[in-house]
Amino acid sequence: MMSVFTSYPWYFTIFCIAAGLAYAAVLYYKNANEEFSKKTLYGLSVLRFVSVFLISFLLLSPFIKMQRKQVEQPLVLVLQDQSESLKLNDPKQFNVNQWPSLFDELQNQLSSKYEVISMGLGDRLSETPDFTYPDKTTNIASAFDELAITYENRNIGAVVLISDGIYNMGENPLYAYQKLGHPLYTVALGDTTPKKDIRIQRVNHNRYAFLGNKFPLEVEISADKVRNENVKLRVSTGGKQVFEQELAIDRDPFFVQIPLQLQAEKEGVQRYTISVSSLKDELTTKNNVKDILVEVIDGRQQILLLAAAPHPDLGAIKNSIETNERYEVKVAMLDDFSGKLSEYNMLILHQIPSTKGRSATALLTELQNKHIPAWFLIGLQTDINALNTLNLGLQMQVRNAQPNDAYPALNEQFSMFGIPDGLSSTTNMFPPLQTAFAKYTTSENAQVLFVQKVLGVKTSDPLLLITQTPYAKYAFTIGEGMWKWRLQEFAQKNETGAFDQLTSKLVQLLSVQDDKRPLRVTAMPVYRENETVEMDAELYNEAFEFVPNAEIQMQIKNAEGTKYDFQFTAGAQNYHLNAGFFPAGEYTYEASATHSGKKYRMQGRFMVAAVDIESLRLTADHQLLYTMSKRYGGAMFEPTQIKELVKAIEARDDVRPVIYARKTYKELIQSKLLFTIIVLLLSAEWFIRRYEGSY
Repeated sequence: MMSVFTSYPWYFTIFCIAAGLAYAAVLYYKNANEEFSKKTLYGLSVLRFVSVFLISFLLLSPFIKMQRKQVEQPLVLVLQDQSESLKLNDPKQFNVNQWPSLFDELQNQLSSKYEVISMGLGDRLSETPDFTYPDKTTNIASAFDELAITYENRNIGAVVLISDGIYNMGENPLYAYQKLGHPLYTVALGDTTPKKDIRIQRVNHNRYAFLGNKFPLEVEISADKVRNENVKLRVSTGGKQVFEQELAIDRDPFFVQIPLQLQAEKEGVQRYTISVSSLKDELTTKNNVKDILVEVIDGRQQILLLAAAPHPDLGAIKNSIETNERYEVKVAMLDDFSGKLSEYNMLILHQIPSTKGRSATALLTELQNKHIPAWFLIGLQTDINALNTLNLGLQMQVRNAQPNDAYPALNEQFSMFGIPDGLSSTTNMFPPLQTAFAKYTTSENAQVLFVQKVLGVKTSDPLLLITQTPYAKYAFTIGEGMWKWRLQEFAQKNETGAFDQLTSKLVQLLSVQDDKRPLRVTAMPVYRENETVEMDAELYNEAFEFVPNAEIQMQIKNAEGTKYDFQFTAGAQNYHLNAGFFPAGEYTYEASATHSGKKYRMQGRFMVAAVDIESLRLTADHQLLYTMSKRYGGAMFEPTQIKELVKAIEARDDVRPVIYARKTYKELIQSKLLFTIIVLLLSAEWFIRRYEGSY
């Protein structure tokens, strides 16, 4: 359907007709002579009238409105589980080699009436199913979320979920499917009968251990159909067995937790292999072995918390920092301290320098000379004048000795570290700190984490900020009473996570040593085998200026010596590499770059940890599939009931085509056809006049 309308009232068309008639009349009747025949005169008049009419009609800005009907066939989304648990199951109950042909049959039968889109389901949603079942985890809920976004406002007739019902990531798919809400049909794969199997269910361990110390492990072992059997639990690292224990399985089902202690003998990321001996006719031995990675650190970072006088802040900060086992905090009073600052990675100075007690001049001089990072907690007893003379990036001019109650207001633009989860909401409940009324001047490179909010008004005055000199970083908390923050968070949330993360990130930022190498590569020490190996790199010249658009090569080598070559992609402030997925194992890498005739290299290592979640649960959950399909208006079918599934979808009255009316608008002045017609009309008139001997 097509119609024409203009930007002006339709009666304006009369003026266009009048203009055409006037042009024709004046030219061919008022000035008529005997040089044209009557027939020719009428023909020329019509040509002139039509061309003038069309040209004047275009001045009304006419539009063409076209309306077309578009039929959208019902869409059937087919989700095929491609997680590893399917191929680990008993082939007598579910043969993975036979299912692809049945899947093709399902697609072909549905395609005769519907638009069918088939996808793979596992770690993530993939465009096509992979019948080698490679995925290491199953996240059905995230697939539903992605479908709800991708196919919003589409004519979805039904969703077919083909799975064993086992999920080990994400929320319960029974509730996650509410976002889609379309009829859900399920095809139940796998076997619901428990089989003979013993497995390492979980290994609980710390991420870090300290060189020369013992660290704890807790191994959880479960078994089905293995009663009255004996097995051995072993732990080994670097080819050396470090633990062995015999277990008697005396019940079915069986579950036990075994605590043990291991010695951290080597620095770096260490792989520990926990295994339990396999049994005859066991369903799978893949879940009999589990690797864990523990980073062994050569000693904790030492932090000195030095105070002018006892204060509740000291205990709160010490306990908070030591929730991260990489740090050890020593608390001392300035009057009693006689140690060496060089023994510590950083200092926390509570109201030092102070207006009372022992002078801290020598200590602060040593702090500056040895470039030791420090966190200054400024209180009402702090000697502000002495602090200003240090020139650490903060200057204060106290205007009134009376303290202010300053509430913290988070600066969302802070970028020196990631703001801990929940800190934004937790900040609003923090009590005020007692601060002096002062004028603040900060260095250009200072970043403010909290500003002061006084009497409900958010000011620009800093409450917690970080500054940086060429040699070290410094933090300043302008106020005392941080212990109330931790206490308030515990009272409100029964935890202190946000406050503890805040102190840990501050300490980590201050204590880390600046990397002065020209070529730097940032890589994770451990990756999971179902996540991509990604790295960042930076290249600096001799003036430590960032070098853009350089070529940085990366070579990764596995334990067998196989090499993989990559190149970093240049960004605005760094270089990035996505090397893709790697199998579980140990890898070394070497990055190389050339700049101004000089070659730079950096070496490192990382490990890829195996993901074996799928092997921990192999008994299919058909009850979940049945409940989901019933709740959302569908039904559950066996793999051999493909025809019944197709008939069930075809029998639905609500799975039908949708007709859309699509409207499009086009300015008539842009029509090439109309332009051609006007040119032809004027050309024809000119040609006839010339042919008749006129001008």
